[in-house]
Amino acid sequence: PTGAGSNYAAGASSYLNGLNIKGASEFLGAETDDWSTVGITASDESTLEIELASPNSDFLLLLSHYSMVLVHPPSLEGGGQEWMQPENWVGNGAYVPEFWEPTTSLQMVANESYWDYENVGVQTIELVIGMDETAREASFDAGEIDITGASATSVAEREDLQELVAQVDGYSVRYLQRMWGGHEASNDVRVRQALSMAIDREAIAAIKSTDEAGTSLVPGNVVPGWDESIAQEYDVDGARALMEEAGLDQVPPLRIQYNFEDPWLSVLADQWQEAFDTEVTIDILESGVHSDTRWAPYENDSVISLYGGTFSGLPTMTNWVNNIFPPSYVMQFSMSTADWMEYQEIQADESLGDVERATALDEKLRSSADPKAVEFADKAAAAMGILDEGERTAAYLEAAQIREELAYTIPISWSGRMMLVAEKVSGFHLRPSPEYAYYKYLTVDES
Repeated sequence: PTGAGSNYAAGASSYLNGLNIKGASEFLGAETDDWSTVGITASDESTLEIELASPNSDFLLLLSHYSMVLVHPPSLEGGGQEWMQPENWVGNGAYVPEFWEPTTSLQMVANESYWDYENVGVQTIELVIGMDETAREASFDAGEIDITGASATSVAEREDLQELVAQVDGYSVRYLQRMWGGHEASNDVRVRQALSMAIDREAIAAIKSTDEAGTSLVPGNVVPGWDESIAQEYDVDGARALMEEAGLDQVPPLRIQYNFEDPWLSVLADQWQEAFDTEVTIDILESGVHSDTRWAPYENDSVISLYGGTFSGLPTMTNWVNNIFPPSYVMQFSMSTADWMEYQEIQADESLGDVERATALDEKLRSSADPKAVEFADKAAAAMGILDEGERTAAYLEAAQIREELAYTIPISWSGRMMLVAEKVSGFHLRPSPEYAYYKYLTVDES
């Protein structure tokens, strides 16, 4: 995914927790180092058995995520970063790398050891790396590449491209995240809710043909069970009233941090300026700087600072409530800046053993988080274990509603993904998930 801090997708915050494997959360969170408590065993050389803590209707679908691909530990651990080189690669997928130049090209060949090798359609695939939008389109026009990302503007302007489009809705959620630090007013839920209410999401979505108004952190155009109960309304008068109720005769200056120029930023800035009669600054940082600073407290205490990001994931309620913007994430961002810094100190304390550290972190998180964030966490966890599908969906919606009302994370748009596919290529099907297509089913007609 995009939008996750380096301290977010590992350990107790790992996506593995969403699988609901017995004992996995405790083991990943270092509450125990006893592997025998985890519901994963190898009953023989070719059989892996997995025991769940409770039924999980998403389990098989989540196993299709690339983070679930099995790796060979000696190959991974023995050579450092060299394990990624084609000559050292050990893989059981449909393709294996043959040549890799990190800045220009990754060439793959069909894996003769793959269990379904006979049904792999294309024998060689090259991923061209580092081309900008203009170069990609020119190479596609010249027949040098067969599949490429599409510009909605180019497709709208060129009829010859429109029949070559493959598109999937709800591929990702674009959002704003309230940062630690900055003006103290952002600690008031009414201020955060007002910022969300003053966003005309329809106007922002109109910028790109692949976007829809993102009225919640769950992409309702692709996730079964979503309903309007968790949708955020557009109400400028209501937003102004909330700011007044919070005691803000003048809304502090607002800052949006992002890692590249994007038209939605200026549209949003204009909306907030008009709604609150305040200065809105768009701060574009180099990607590495953006990544390093978005989880750091913002030092200027006269400005409310937010950063922008995107997340994509499998289109299920379980995934979008328990794995993406999940309980651990929401609780951490609900902590005060001082508590967050103390939390980081515990995490970095080398005098603590793993189990001791995990216990201290959990105690700090639950005691310092916003009580409503803890309520969200408990309801989201409970929902996963409900067997009845209707009851489970209702429980997830109840949890999701709490997360929306907290407004530490503000949804902006549900973004689709558009690709151009040459006429000679068949079997390319986009999915609303990070691994957006499978190469195995591709075929090429060279006649």
